Amino acid sequence: MPSFIARRRAHLRAPTWLTLALVVAPALAHGQTLSVRVSDEATGRPIAGAQVSLLLARVGGLTDSVGAIVIQAPQPGTDTLMVRFPGYARAVIPTTLGPGETVDVAIPLRQEVYTLPEVTVEGKGLQREPGLGFARRHRMGLGHFITRSEIDRYGPIKSSDILRRVPGVRVQKNRAGDHVISMARSTSRCRVQYYVDNMPMPTEELLDAAIDQRITADQAQNGNNSDTRARARSKKLNRDLPGFTIDHIPPDMIEAIEVYRGAAEIPVEYRTTGSLCGVVLIWTRTGN
Repeated sequence: MPSFIARRRAHLRAPTWLTLALVVAPALAHGQTLSVRVSDEATGRPIAGAQVSLLLARVGGLTDSVGAIVIQAPQPGTDTLMVRFPGYARAVIPTTLGPGETVDVAIPLRQEVYTLPEVTVEGKGLQREPGLGFARRHRMGLGHFITRSEIDRYGPIKSSDILRRVPGVRVQKNRAGDHVISMARSTSRCRVQYYVDNMPMPTEELLDAAIDQRITADQAQNGNNSDTRARARSKKLNRDLPGFTIDHIPPDMIEAIEVYRGAAEIPVEYRTTGSLCGVVLIWTRTGN
């Protein structure tokens, strides 16, 4: 189990952060708060889009662009904190929150590598479909489909290398050195919507909204002074850093990928307001 660090701050209110939530309890004026930061154990880099849940309270959400999330627990007491992200070993941590208490938890996740013993298979078996509706969408002839056998043939170093072979897809580096995917038919700022095992990942628009919300809350609480303006400038520097990139998932963990390069190709079940620039569906070997 990955190590973690917890720090308690009794009777302090949590900062007003906008989380990219799956299910978030209503904020309580003097409730119990769990402030979580998730990072890569080897590199120390924050992990955006990690799923963080209190199992008994049934509240949680996704970490933001700096790997952070604040969860309001409806009741004090003992619970179990679970953190998951594709390609990493999950963390399961017993947690106790006192009345009106805030607890800071730093959780490094370890990348999970599966080593399978050599086996010999005789006969012809049935091939498992990589993802929900993968074969059906493939038969429709829209989009670009990449299977596990093709990934093995490519021998990619990073998962973004797989998409370099897809016509109409641009792979570019941003200031942080991350590989950002965009479609040739759209502007470079029009990023794609990712899904991992059918779970939507945070989009650029949501991350921009989260940054704006933090700046507004900071200035409302502390006033529009030189300190808050300096913090606002610092936060705005992160606007071009994606909350999720395909390189967060190692190539060995991917079973299949679907790429839809514009509104005309996107299947109706994945067609949303934020997906018109393109959609990339990633099916992992453990989650499909």
